[in-house]
This record gives sequence, C-alpha cells and structure tokens, in this order.
Amino acid sequence: MNPILRPNPPRPSASRLVSRSIALMAGTLLALGCASARADAPSSPGLPAAALPGALPAGNAAVAGMPTPAQAAAPAGTIVLLRARAEAQFDNDEARVAFYAQEQGADRAQVAAAVNRRMRDATAALKAADPSAELRSTGYSTYPVNDRNGKQTGWVARQDLSLVTRNLKSLEATVARAQALVAVQSVGFGLSREARLKAEAQLFDQAFADLRARIANVSRALGRTPEQALIEQLDFAGGDEPAPPRAFAMARAASAEAVDQPSFEAGDSSQSLAFNARVRIP
Repeated sequence: MNPILRPNPPRPSASRLVSRSIALMAGTLLALGCASARADAPSSPGLPAAALPGALPAGNAAVAGMPTPAQAAAPAGTIVLLRARAEAQFDNDEARVAFYAQEQGADRAQVAAAVNRRMRDATAALKAADPSAELRSTGYSTYPVNDRNGKQTGWVARQDLSLVTRNLKSLEATVARAQALVAVQSVGFGLSREARLKAEAQLFDQAFADLRARIANVSRALGRTPEQALIEQLDFAGGDEPAPPRAFAMARAASAEAVDQPSFEAGDSSQSLAFNARVRIP
C-alpha cells in the first residue's frame, strides 16, 4: 500500500512576519514610556501619596516619611483627669442589737441547759415585742475554765443572738423586755438597704453635677467651651466606701427582774460617692 502523504502547513509570508515584529516593538516601547512617565511625574500636594501611580505600599508609609493611619486619626484636644465627689447626711432608719446569754458552773450539762432556756425565752419575748424584727443566731460555744495551775474548775456556755429592725419607735421597749433574760452586747444604727439605694441615687446625681461644674471651669481656663468636652472614661473603683453602722457598747448583766427602758438616739449617717473621669477638651 502506498503511504498517505500529508501536505505541510503553509509558511507565513515575509510581510506577515514583518508586521508581527513591528507590533511587538511598539508594545514594548509603549510600556517603557509609561513606566518612565510614572517615575518622573511630580507629586501633587493635594493628593495622598497612596493615590499616586507607583506609590509605596501602606506598610512603607513610615519609610516614606508619611504619618501612619493611627497618627492621622488621633483626636485632638487636651486630656484632663478630674475627680468628682458628693456627700450628704441621711437619717438612720435601721437598728442592730447584739444579745447574748452566758452561764458558768461546774456541770457542763446544767450550764448549757440554763443558756438554752434563757435564750429560748428571750427569742420568744423579742418576737412578741417586735414581730417585724429579723432574728439570727450568730454564735454558740461551750468551753472549760481552768485555774492558774491549769486545773479545770468548771464550764462556760454562751449563745449570741442578733436583732435587726426598722421599728425604731418601739426599740427601747423591745430591748428592755429582752434584758430581763439576756444581756446586750452592743446597739448600732445605720441605713437599711432601701435607704442606701436612695442615698446612692441622690449622691450619683450630685457627683455628676460636680463633674460638669469642674469641666466648665477647666474649659473656660483653657479658652474652650464646655459643650465640646467629651467624657472618655469613668472609674468608680476609687470611690468612697460606705460608712459602717454606728454602734456603742451596752453590756449589762441579765437578771430575772424587769429593767427600766434604755434611751436611744438613732442619729444620722454620712454617705459619700466619688469617681474619677478622663475628659478630652477639644
């Protein structure tokens, strides 16, 4: 069999080769001309460097002597650190009374039984005298008593009871009724939780008024207007702690006989609130 002969592809003509070479040379010259124009073009003062052709990347802004984005976005103004404070007096509306019963003797069981009986009767008397009062046992102990030579001579039993009440009008009669059975260790007056919350709300408004007055004074001293000031941060961690309830000792030996009513004055408590502020005045 005769082999199949495939014709060779036609070769491009000389004119087509010349045209293709001319097109390639023109494209190369055009690219070189554009690059030269970018390198020689002067920077425009009204146009950011990043917008110019052939500009450095953002990460090289510091090398080029340009401000970083963080520096350009930093707000202007004067930073002022101020401390605002408010203080006021509030009438005490809550009383705390600490009672205790204590017995000493040679027999431990008899000593404990006597304390239990007295405290049980005193608790019942307090509940009857002031049903709204909150009663809580705060301690109970029984321990031996030794002489100077270390020899045991007896036992001591003690139980403690706490009373919290807002019924201040009948407090004197309530304490006198319990004193026939137990002793009074201390009496204290202070603000209830509800009264403290109201006091804090009032002090908060007063402290912010004090802060606004301080901002106005500083702004005028700097030649600025207070309306432009911006509070950037408030710190209440450095505020004043609330004052503890005022207390005084009133220990008195208990007896089975009725006692005269004591005389109490609830008085008032000083409450304060303070915080630190970071203010920017443009």
